[in-house]
Amino acid sequence: MFRAVRREKLVLPDDVCLDILRNGSYGTLAVLGDDDYPYAVPVNYVFDGAAIWVHCAPEGHKIDAIARHPRVSFSVVAADTVVPEDLSTNYRSVLVFGKAWLVTEAAQKVPALHALCQKYAPSVSMDVEAYIARMLPKTGVIKIAVEHISGKEGKNLAVARRKAAGMDYEADNND
Repeated sequence: MFRAVRREKLVLPDDVCLDILRNGSYGTLAVLGDDDYPYAVPVNYVFDGAAIWVHCAPEGHKIDAIARHPRVSFSVVAADTVVPEDLSTNYRSVLVFGKAWLVTEAAQKVPALHALCQKYAPSVSMDVEAYIARMLPKTGVIKIAVEHISGKEGKNLAVARRKAAGMDYEADNND
């Protein structure tokens, strides 16, 4: 159902993909927007190992698009250093495919909002409970049930990672 990464030697192991998803500072949510144009927007998120949770307004372009077509993609970039002398980029990124919906039950929204607060503001001294309770009616939460994850990295990073793991990196036709 999902295409394999074309350059197999650049594929990131599952544990690295999961680490990138857990620790990324933001992701890009892509939906099928108005008039079937792609709509991709950067968002804050939290990944719990099975789903991605995004806070948002309870209405708008993302919400309308998801209601019409719940299949989405979500990407996180963990590295993106341009290497001019190689005409290359040292990058690591993860792409997720899944189904999304707007969560309406407080029993699911509140833990997601707690997780987001913990990720992005772990040392804030305000009463997070009171803040979440006050903002809950005005805050949307999107849940993305993850169906497929793939990750890829640039050749320089792949060579270094494989060497560190005691693996060979043999050039393929695309090197």
